[in-house]
Amino acid sequence: MVFRQTLVTTSGLGASDDENGASVAGERISFSRAASVLGFALIAALLAWGFTIGRNAQIAADAAKRAEIAQEDRMLCTDLGFEEPQGRYTRCLNGLAEIRRKQKERWNVPIP
Repeated sequence: MVFRQTLVTTSGLGASDDENGASVAGERISFSRAASVLGFALIAALLAWGFTIGRNAQIAADAAKRAEIAQEDRMLCTDLGFEEPQGRYTRCLNGLAEIRRKQKERWNVPIP
């Protein structure tokens, strides 16, 4: 694809020009303007990509944290002698979840 470099005068006649520009569908587009639009689009794409990567990393970290907590809960409740299918094991897990919830509330209280 070849761009024609022209200068559109008030009379509508085209003349050759040394300035960087191209005539596309009768409209004059400067290459610096096109480059700035392209640069803006590239920056927007990079920011979107970074947001997506960061969000995926956050989701993976949250899942790993939940898995670690579940493993700690299982180890503690089985070490205390509660077997998984029993109701006492479930009460142990619920008790640990309640302890974590209360501790989180304590950490979120502003210090006067």
